[in-house]
Amino acid sequence: MAGAIKDLFDRTYDELKDDKGMYKKPYAVVISAGNDGTGALTHIERILRGYRFKKVQNPIICKGAVTEEALAKCYELGRTIAEGVKAGIF
Repeated sequence: MAGAIKDLFDRTYDELKDDKGMYKKPYAVVISAGNDGTGALTHIERILRGYRFKKVQNPIICKGAVTEEALAKCYELGRTIAEGVKAGIF
């Protein structure tokens, strides 16, 4: 997991873990990795369970160089989550 993401989690976890307004907020994970990305995914999802966020999409893991196909998947994921929040689904 990138250092900036780990730092974000470290700085916000204690403050937000019991915040009722954060309960079941939607999330999805996007990873760009030189390897298979499963280690980062395991750690990120464990932390997000502690926040009690709601996983709404399977992760997108781009191995190696970021491709146009991966970017298109990320764009569509963002649109899906935005529309789901707007419609009250998430």
